[in-house]
Amino acid sequence: MSISLDAWMKAASILPVIDSRTRTMIRWLVFGVGLLLFICVQSAVIYDPIWNRAMLPEVDDSYTYLVKTAEMEQCFFQDCPALKDLRKQLGIASGDRQTEMEKYLVEGRIFLVYHPLFSLLIIGLKQFTGTLGTAYQILWTLGPLWFGLGFGCLLAAIWGPIPAGIGLILLSSKVFPGNGIHYVVPSNMAMVIALFVWARIISRKGNAPFTLIVGTLLMVAMHPLGRIFSAIAIVLSLWMIWPTRQRRVLIALIASTCIVALAFLLPLFIDTPVLSIPPEPFLHGRGFFAEIGISVLTVLVEMVRFEPAIFGSFVFFAASVVFGILVLNPERRDRLFIFMILYTLMLGASLVYVLPLHPADVFLRLWIPFLAVLVGAVATAIWFSARQAITAISDACTRNAPLTLENAWPLILFAAFTVYGTQMLFSGIEAFGATREYMKARQPLLLDPEQPKLLLSKAATKDLVLYDNVTVIMPFYFVHGAMELGAIYYPLVKGTAEEHAWVNRPELRFVVTYNPIVSLKEFQSSRDEEWWISSPEFRFSPLSKPRSTYQIGKEGRIDANLFRSLEIKPGTQSIENTLHVFVHNSGNASRFQAMLVDAEGRQISGTSRSIDIPAQSKKWVDTGLLPTPGTSVRIDFPPKTDFSIAGLNFGTSGTMWPWATKSSMRLISKGSGSPVGIRFDPEEIVPASLAGRDPVVLDDRGCSVLVDIRAPEKSGRLTFISD
Repeated sequence: MSISLDAWMKAASILPVIDSRTRTMIRWLVFGVGLLLFICVQSAVIYDPIWNRAMLPEVDDSYTYLVKTAEMEQCFFQDCPALKDLRKQLGIASGDRQTEMEKYLVEGRIFLVYHPLFSLLIIGLKQFTGTLGTAYQILWTLGPLWFGLGFGCLLAAIWGPIPAGIGLILLSSKVFPGNGIHYVVPSNMAMVIALFVWARIISRKGNAPFTLIVGTLLMVAMHPLGRIFSAIAIVLSLWMIWPTRQRRVLIALIASTCIVALAFLLPLFIDTPVLSIPPEPFLHGRGFFAEIGISVLTVLVEMVRFEPAIFGSFVFFAASVVFGILVLNPERRDRLFIFMILYTLMLGASLVYVLPLHPADVFLRLWIPFLAVLVGAVATAIWFSARQAITAISDACTRNAPLTLENAWPLILFAAFTVYGTQMLFSGIEAFGATREYMKARQPLLLDPEQPKLLLSKAATKDLVLYDNVTVIMPFYFVHGAMELGAIYYPLVKGTAEEHAWVNRPELRFVVTYNPIVSLKEFQSSRDEEWWISSPEFRFSPLSKPRSTYQIGKEGRIDANLFRSLEIKPGTQSIENTLHVFVHNSGNASRFQAMLVDAEGRQISGTSRSIDIPAQSKKWVDTGLLPTPGTSVRIDFPPKTDFSIAGLNFGTSGTMWPWATKSSMRLISKGSGSPVGIRFDPEEIVPASLAGRDPVVLDDRGCSVLVDIRAPEKSGRLTFISD
């Protein structure tokens, strides 16, 4: 059944006579539909990475936020044993550039308190969830709601509710570089507060004193960028009320300015907790102006890389923005110009704020509201052309005259803007998929809370723990109670005059480090932040190149699907027990072949075994193979499988991997790459300056290893960690 053009024209003729109450309802209905779609689509991107990973996405940053939250709960003045020790180590003199970088990391990731309100939100949610990690997951899951309401309010204040609803639909498929809006981090939460504050100020024509004071306080407490957002709010309010200069608003402006000033002044008077932001070191030897040039280049690269995902087509985007601004009514256009002038100046100034390690980082965090407002212009162009098209049809119906090319131009315009809006909406779909996979694949780590719990159960009050990683492992341990023990961060003392004194302290008993399977195939870098994929792989952009190297072990397991075979050779002469393999099978039933091979890799006759792996299982399986001196156990993986290896052991200790036998493992890739060798020797994973301390691995579940360097006598009995 088809609807004739005459019938459609008659229906359109009714629209201009709809009463104001119904019009208002329609406006907010469109807004509500846009908000709902925004929340649903954005949630589809983040839900799986948040809830179906072993750990939170962006593990390093997530645990940086959580360790500051744990400090607020357990060690507010940063006077617990671990932080006292680290503060002493930060004072060790060193001219080494890498050591200065490590000091910067410790100051920023462990000491600097820059998001107290964010921490309070997590602590509040923890009362219902029981753990800080789950509390953060819930806060993150609610992110699309915060962002949707914030963008919606700002767009409605500038463009009106219907363009705001359309704008939210267009924004629903957008992925922005950097933190974007798919990460709920302190700077983005400060931005959300700013969106509400700006919207209120604009809609009230600057007369929003209570909102300004409270909003400034919340923004400043949420993140240092809140100071910039507050400055925009203060100047915006002052500009909009200046002709009248209401006393209440002027008092609010002065109070808000004092709050921002206080945020800058407090670090000068308070030593603990640390509030002063450490400057980023200039590690690359570039000067100030060269760094500004790098920041500008970074912005241009990101705009090109994200053009399809954000703009669809930059040319059509710019044309739509200009049209949307031109058709805006004068009062709203004045509000828009005031906001955009202030924001443009702030964006320009952000490029002068040099961060050598994070070029244009402030710009890329600030520009999201700016782009959202421009998307509102595109939405206005669509809505204006739709109204004109309806009016043209209504007029033609009233005159009972046919539509011609001369009077049908509004329909053509509406069709053009609608086609572009649709293209803009759907151009971000690939970016969505790539971003979701990136969030799932980056930092595929598994750290078990039972490990720091074991540490605390075995440690005496004054024991020291040596860490060699400050981006993930140390914050994780601190969140789970290890701040109550002393701490040595080895990169801070390594190679200094005080190294001997620190590592030879009698209280030093434990070492925590990465499991050797958590590394790149080529072992390219000792810095773990260089191990992970660094950005989504957008196939539509020539500036996005696929990464060729990945971690051997993901979430503490070796993916059997990536390798052709595995060989394990004990490093000790006497082996009393057969090789056991801990398999983690998430799919259908499978199997692998196990056999003994000689030093040349030739199979020893009569030793082949076919080992069955049940579907959906996590268990130890016995290969029944006992290697003799000069032989190894080889495991041949099937061409395609869903299982992974989470442990190999000859049963001489209660660990997942064969540390007690100091075994060597060799992985043969399916591709043309060279074999990868790993040695499970406790002496090789602790600093060389600890030689002679007889290290024994206490726990190696997941991606970290807990080592006792003043270990009790070994039992030698056959034990396995439970399935």
